[in-house]
Amino acid sequence: MEFPTRRGVLRALDRVSFSIDSGEILGVVGESGAGKSLTGVAIVYARLSLVWSPATLNRIGRVLLGICAASFTVEQAIYLHATAHLVPKWIPPSQMFWAVATTVSFALAAVALLINRMALLASRLLTMMIVSFGLLVWVPLVISDPHSHTNWSENAETFAIAGATWILADLLGESRLNDQRPR
Repeated sequence: MEFPTRRGVLRALDRVSFSIDSGEILGVVGESGAGKSLTGVAIVYARLSLVWSPATLNRIGRVLLGICAASFTVEQAIYLHATAHLVPKWIPPSQMFWAVATTVSFALAAVALLINRMALLASRLLTMMIVSFGLLVWVPLVISDPHSHTNWSENAETFAIAGATWILADLLGESRLNDQRPR
């Protein structure tokens, strides 16, 4: 499995193979960073890529992220005061301002992704917003209370969602570049 980068091609997996007969179960064990998750992703991607076109996979990813952003909008709107209390007090102009601003931003991103208008920009800005939230809210909470499982899980979840939005932004950007190349 290879990934194009600005510095060339990164070969993340090379010469991985195994055979699984019908009804068998395979367990993959290895050290952290050995490629277990990437191997699983490669299998799922290879399976899906045979069924759906890249455009369809991009659409599915865009719509699912749009639904995710819409759910964040609703959750933050319902729990606006609780969301405001998560914002560090030292960030001007106020905690409530940022709670409302991020709720509106989630809503705008959801609309852009769901109707496919400025979806690339929306996914990039959404990535930046979620990473910023993680860095400004959850990382300091983990540092201040490293024994809190909630802080650790929220931190991990926030950066996992940021990673997913970043991947989708890259896919949408790559798709856009491919559409603009002369054939």
